Amino acid sequence: MLSRKPSLLFPLFLLLFSAIFFLKEVLPIELAAENSFIENFQLLILLFSALLCYRFYKTAPSAADKYIWLGGSLFFR
Repeated sequence: MLSRKPSLLFPLFLLLFSAIFFLKEVLPIELAAENSFIENFQLLILLFSALLCYRFYKTAPSAADKYIWLGGSLFFR
């Protein structure tokens, strides 16, 4: 079973997510162009999420949990 205590990454996620609101006014529009830094960074986040789901799939105790994590891994691919 997974731990119920909060992850240390969640406050970092909230901080970065709220920083986007202010950064969108300052950063140049070219940064959001096709195949630029932001789009490539999004791909890295999706890859990390798929790998994380796959790791939980490998360590899940029950078959039902395994199907959920495998589905999540396929969703992020």
